[in-house]
Amino acid sequence: MRFTQSDRGGVFDLRQEIESAELDGSRLDVANLAPTPDDVREVPMRLDWMSGPGEHELVLRYALDLPRTTDPLPIGWTTNAPGVIFDLWMSDLHPGRYLESWIPAPLCHDRFALTVNLEISGTSLPHAVFANGTYTSNGVEYPASFTSLSPMLVIAPESRVEVEEAGGITVCKLAGPEIDLGQCHSMIREFLDSNNEVFGEYAFGDSFLAYVWGTTRGMEYDGATTSSVGALEHEVFHSWFGRGVKPATANDGWIDEAFCVWYTAGPPRERRFAQAFDRDEPSVMLRPPGPFDRYTPRESYTAGPRFFAGVADLLGGPDALIEVMRGVYLERRGGFLSTDDLKYVLSEAAGQDLTWAFDRWVHGKD
Repeated sequence: MRFTQSDRGGVFDLRQEIESAELDGSRLDVANLAPTPDDVREVPMRLDWMSGPGEHELVLRYALDLPRTTDPLPIGWTTNAPGVIFDLWMSDLHPGRYLESWIPAPLCHDRFALTVNLEISGTSLPHAVFANGTYTSNGVEYPASFTSLSPMLVIAPESRVEVEEAGGITVCKLAGPEIDLGQCHSMIREFLDSNNEVFGEYAFGDSFLAYVWGTTRGMEYDGATTSSVGALEHEVFHSWFGRGVKPATANDGWIDEAFCVWYTAGPPRERRFAQAFDRDEPSVMLRPPGPFDRYTPRESYTAGPRFFAGVADLLGGPDALIEVMRGVYLERRGGFLSTDDLKYVLSEAAGQDLTWAFDRWVHGKD
């Protein structure tokens, strides 16, 4: 990991068991890199105590294993012949479930270039690699515009995957689940075109990659997703809010989940609705307060859409909220959005200070 240290210090995270470490060629005690036991779920590793300002290189050696975090997905192995099935399996519901599950990474507001060298040994099976970076025979190169929540990487034996590719959209799946890839491709095309028209130009060129699972799972990446069929609309929308405009910190991830559900929810849940705020409704915390909490509360998917419905009511209806969020996207595409940024924009649009609403139904203050 090559990095530039500032005067303010810095942090990174890794949820693997480090065997050895070197900084600028000097050996480090790996015990000094590990968070304290009470902090293992939340606090990343600090750099400022061991490196001064300037250019540095940190080399960490470890065997790739089950990440030390909540509900991780292990490396999978095929049973009929030696082979591997691997997915970065990121999640914003748990700390430490972005790139740092597998690879040393800074926090999600830091941009950095990443090269992942891949070598699969012990098998004669050719393997397919699905990634939203540039794939070569040696591995995958991800652009410097990416953050720790951006890269998608799925690996599986070629004989186990089915692929449909046309018009810049690639849709793939493991053999077995009854999934109509042609239908998925058409759905994704429709969602991309609709979002382009409503919110503005897609931020990731002319390509979209989807790996479709036969389960109820989904995760967004920059111009890509691993998703169930039912979650495709939700996950494609994240290429506008969530990855087209990224959360300023992991704790701001409630914004894109709440707005995404408000915009894309299907029956029996209501979508794109307005409902007046009721000050008798209980407070709810959507944005965790700690700097290293780094997770999105599940209430973001329930109370979060309700919050946006209240804002829509203040603005005069769903179309008015959509127009404001279109402006947010066009102004910040390729950048970041914080909770305070959103409060300022929505307050300006509503013609009143919405601190009272954010305090109660975002920050959980009674």
